[in-house]
Amino acid sequence: MTTPKRVQMSRQHPWRAEHPDAVTVARPGPYGNPYRVIRHREPGCEGWAVERDGRIIACWPPVRDDVTSGRTRAARLAVFRFEADILPTLDLSPLRGRDVLCWCGIEQPCHGDPILRAANGGEAS
Repeated sequence: MTTPKRVQMSRQHPWRAEHPDAVTVARPGPYGNPYRVIRHREPGCEGWAVERDGRIIACWPPVRDDVTSGRTRAARLAVFRFEADILPTLDLSPLRGRDVLCWCGIEQPCHGDPILRAANGGEAS
């Protein structure tokens, strides 16, 4: 048995054929992260933001010379909030031993990572 992993979905790559038993954790769905990373352009919060239910939680200005971009910071917060607020309420037993699918880049923060850890007996954080 192989270790379950997070697989990035793509419209160009046939990911479903290669992972027929994987479970989608993207939105919409029971495992989707309600904290979204969005491009925000309103005064006072221009750049990347995290929102839930139409309400901005936090935002970061676009900084070109920063090592960690505003988008990456927003994604980390979205994952953190998912892990703290949503993950404890989920029944992860259907995911045990299975790969998970999401649109997030493999190198990017994704709520699928703590889902994998929690579903397979690791710490949820």
